[in-house]
Amino acid sequence: MKRMPYRVIYNQDCSHLFSATPDEITPAHVDRMVDEVAQGGADLMFINPNTQRVNYPSHVWQTFWDEDEPGMGQSIMPMDTEARFGRESQKRSTMQMKHLADQGCNYLSHALNRCRQAGIAPGVSIRMNDIHNTPWPDAPELSDFYKQHPEWRLQGTYMYSEGPYSVIYALDYRRPEVREHYLALIRELVDDYSFDVLELDFLRTALFFPQGTADQHCAVMTEFLRDVQQMLAGHVSLLVRVPVTPAAAYDLGLDVASWAREDLVDAIAVSAHFNTAWDMELDAFRGLADDGIAFYAGAESNAYAVEGILGIMGLDEDLLRGFAAAQYAGGADGVYVFNFFCAREWTGREPLFAALSELRDPAILRGKPKTYCLMAGGDGAYFGDGDGPCQVPRATPKGRPQAFDILMGPEPAGQQVKVEMIVEGDVLEALEQFRLHINEFSVGKATAIRSVGDAASGKHVQALVFPGRTEMLQAGRNRIVLRNDGVTLTVLQLFVSVQ
Repeated sequence: MKRMPYRVIYNQDCSHLFSATPDEITPAHVDRMVDEVAQGGADLMFINPNTQRVNYPSHVWQTFWDEDEPGMGQSIMPMDTEARFGRESQKRSTMQMKHLADQGCNYLSHALNRCRQAGIAPGVSIRMNDIHNTPWPDAPELSDFYKQHPEWRLQGTYMYSEGPYSVIYALDYRRPEVREHYLALIRELVDDYSFDVLELDFLRTALFFPQGTADQHCAVMTEFLRDVQQMLAGHVSLLVRVPVTPAAAYDLGLDVASWAREDLVDAIAVSAHFNTAWDMELDAFRGLADDGIAFYAGAESNAYAVEGILGIMGLDEDLLRGFAAAQYAGGADGVYVFNFFCAREWTGREPLFAALSELRDPAILRGKPKTYCLMAGGDGAYFGDGDGPCQVPRATPKGRPQAFDILMGPEPAGQQVKVEMIVEGDVLEALEQFRLHINEFSVGKATAIRSVGDAASGKHVQALVFPGRTEMLQAGRNRIVLRNDGVTLTVLQLFVSVQ
């Protein structure tokens, strides 16, 4: 098996273009969507056509604008303010999809063709069990297939302790009807469209079998992969997007080891669900596969979250460089960016598409400013069934040093390094109470304490600042040890900035 050659992969979801385009959409908007990614430096672009419905004129799945649905965007279920805002966005998105189709433009076909014209490889990404809007059973985005067969649904706990998405309802892959439903979509795509790579996105959403019993059904999903490969017939490469460890994937019914042994996949993208997993171990996956399988490290839009402070990957070149350098050092063949465009929705600022070109080559990253951090496990959207393990938050008692492992790329000697420990607790200005080790080097005491700001919850959050040098770092895993001789603190996040 020949390893896939791509270094930077970009995933475009099914609705962002339509909801974010203020004017009436035209094929030119689709061209610009592809061009900004291609010109930015990505070399494979996945076009996602589906959640529960599709955004192109399909013969086998319902479209979003299927007018058999009353109101086409009007939910009959009561919703809270956040859901109502999302409802309006989806309504606009649906109308734009229909408007584009009414112009005779097949969105999927047009986007894939534009990829080839722009010099970027085209791919299609299928969300294997998207649960958007499932808390409202009559939401118009849900398909008739989903609505008419409640007996084909699973109930599962999700990322949130309360609210509509504390419980989700996904399709049950034990049912042959569900598997055939997805195979029909894949069959149409392979038969009717031209693209280089098919992605099966098992992280949207990672619920296929009853929670707690999924490992008993791995053979079902492996047989599904065999059916997909038979359709592809060697003409299209297959990439799967899976959780951060092989064991976590297996617990969800995804036997990645068997897929690799049977040559059912050409590439594996490893990622957390809704946050960026900085400390995933690609070596654990490499041990399962031969040299022909490519491995990609997935970055989400959320780079980190600390008590309401959000780091957005698409708006920070240092974070992008840090993630890429770290993952190459950890054995990745390339970098995969997901929800990169969310910066527009969250801030109104343009994502740093031009920074994508820097992520292609570890040699380009060496010596450039970058920021490394730990997995965004503080107060970000965390899905315990697939994400983790998380090193933060962690209590740091007095006199009991705590070690943190952080993945970093190679850096030239002679550059300054700043280490910041973001902590919660009453630190005040007691610099002498905190000492730091980086690998075998003693950094010494903190040189500054700065306020990160009081979180909305009223917690006191500060940053302990330590200086360092690149000579203290090593390519790969680095151990950073904090000794606290003051009151017990909770470490919320760790940043290492190469300056």
